[in-house]
Amino acid sequence: MNIIGQGQTGTIIDAEKKNRIFLIISGVRVTIGNLTLNNGTTSANSGAILNNGNLTLLPLLKVTVPITPSSQTTMVVEPFPRAVI
Repeated sequence: MNIIGQGQTGTIIDAEKKNRIFLIISGVRVTIGNLTLNNGTTSANSGAILNNGNLTLLPLLKVTVPITPSSQTTMVVEPFPRAVI
């Protein structure tokens, strides 16, 4: 399954701190990129994605998750620089 958005500001999935956004089960291959995931969390730990399968994160993926009720952290997957040979 490929989940490819229209850009970090064009495609935003917000869990509103109610649950995890994606649960990828064993044996499933998922590619996610070019979008923003906000406020994914669980009672056990914070996180937008729980991966038990085969996950590929493409560039321009932005994930913001709550760490405590008053703080959050953000991860951004940027494009790899191209080598000139």
